[in-house]
Amino acid sequence: MVRSSSAPAPARAALRRVAGALALSGCLSPAPIEVEAILPNYPPVFPPERVTPPFEQEISYDPTVTTAPIEFEVAGITDADSADRVYWRWFVNYDARFNPYVAAVGVPGGRAQEPGGTSIRFSLDPCEELRNLSERALHRVEVLVSDRPFDEDAEDTVARNQTIADGAGQFRVVWFVSVDLSACPVTL
Repeated sequence: MVRSSSAPAPARAALRRVAGALALSGCLSPAPIEVEAILPNYPPVFPPERVTPPFEQEISYDPTVTTAPIEFEVAGITDADSADRVYWRWFVNYDARFNPYVAAVGVPGGRAQEPGGTSIRFSLDPCEELRNLSERALHRVEVLVSDRPFDEDAEDTVARNQTIADGAGQFRVVWFVSVDLSACPVTL
């Protein structure tokens, strides 16, 4: 009988005993690592059909036909994270360098989500509020909605008054309004 082993029989037996002891002692399998699950932050969402006026088209405002303000609304805002609150800011002709001003803000501390979704509104009277911008025929109205509070601006902030915490969920709705401001009634 021929064996093809290079180790002597007593060495092989000792090696088997050591391997068996290690296998039974659990030294070869690492202890389980406990990982804390990081849940994603889902952004707030809205049904586009519940936005008025529709944002897919330019809004034409004729001050010779109506003097009523334009009423903007985003309705049905929800967030999969039920504990998240809704924060928002409205802007008119926003420009980070030359016109970073907030036209309107949501309630301090945000608004708790409402059954059926949260609704936010903004009223714009073009003849009053855009009076000093008669050189422009097209105006931009936007709302920025977040599930976290807005941050204070730093000196190097690019999007002034629009900074939100890292990881915050957000969306933006933009409307374009065309108006001939020279057709607005003259007020004293």
